[in-house]
Amino acid sequence: MPSFLQAVILPERCFLSEALLWIAFQRLPLSEFTFDGIQIRDSTENNGYEPAPFDRMLFLEETTRAGIPTDPRFVSATDKGTNPHDRYNELADKHGHDEALRIVQEVQRESDQRFERDCVTWEPYYQTAVEYPASQIFVALKSGRIHATCRLLPCMDPLEALAKLDGDDVQVPDLPPQKIQPSFWSLNRMLKKPIGGSDFY
Repeated sequence: MPSFLQAVILPERCFLSEALLWIAFQRLPLSEFTFDGIQIRDSTENNGYEPAPFDRMLFLEETTRAGIPTDPRFVSATDKGTNPHDRYNELADKHGHDEALRIVQEVQRESDQRFERDCVTWEPYYQTAVEYPASQIFVALKSGRIHATCRLLPCMDPLEALAKLDGDDVQVPDLPPQKIQPSFWSLNRMLKKPIGGSDFY
């Protein structure tokens, strides 16, 4: 199969979760812009909050390249199975509304449970694949070779902090970005909250 190259624009900064996907799975963080020409990572849209780190679903070529099983989220997203609405219509003609609805709900429940089991089974493969890349990012942050910024909340508890900001009529994007000092980074802290779940950038 032929390969095609595409010119892309890289952002000046990205979330740490994006950096992890870049190193572990060679997924480049790409610049995306709002209709006003604002880089999406700097946007204050979405009810006044900056967008969360981008979707972490891994595509088939990414998991294949990393030598791990296919991401269950990708399998679910590309599933060509019967649409629940179509299944209901087929069953309703034969069994009536109540029975058709019961069958569709039961099938969906079993599908959801299978998906959750698949995700639990797949997670260790993912963690193994990102372990070394995450350690490289940690060493780079701790040594000051790369830098991260954050917005400092008024207290540790996120809900309490948001409530306090709301009382002061302040939105999170109104807080000035601050450089995180290398001394902040702790391996123990990062093990409790992995890079993949961090909103630092």
